[in-house]
Amino acid sequence: GMSYHITPGISSFQAAAAALKSQFTIPEKVQSIILTRGEGRTPMPEREKLHLMARSQSTMCIFLSAGIAEQVQEELLQEYPESTPVAVCYHLTWKDERIFRGELKDLAKIVKENKLTLTTMIVVGEAIGNREGLSRLYAHEFKHLFRK
Repeated sequence: GMSYHITPGISSFQAAAAALKSQFTIPEKVQSIILTRGEGRTPMPEREKLHLMARSQSTMCIFLSAGIAEQVQEELLQEYPESTPVAVCYHLTWKDERIFRGELKDLAKIVKENKLTLTTMIVVGEAIGNREGLSRLYAHEFKHLFRK
């Protein structure tokens, strides 16, 4: 019964959060979202290598990297635990949208088995699917925020 408006042109990382029904931050645990890509034909600046950015344990949304999923997995495993949640999002917001969830240790396998290539976003981080803390906003002490 709530009205809403669909606005075309949002970034696919925002579409991923909506499709995953996930907030990409967790109060006092994860407060940053990194938007990046893996290093393929176009070199990355040394300071932006995936394994260096992964040190923050932030939620990472990785564009244009399904074709190098093994390399991406290898770099991320240098900093994230093997059991870190991943979501491989194919054709977000399209009619044939598909989302595959798993753990970081299985990222390359998920991509390969499902023959995912272009228009695929990889999302990595403990915030995926973790809605813990969300209810704090709706707690009694915050009810004043919703008065009409």
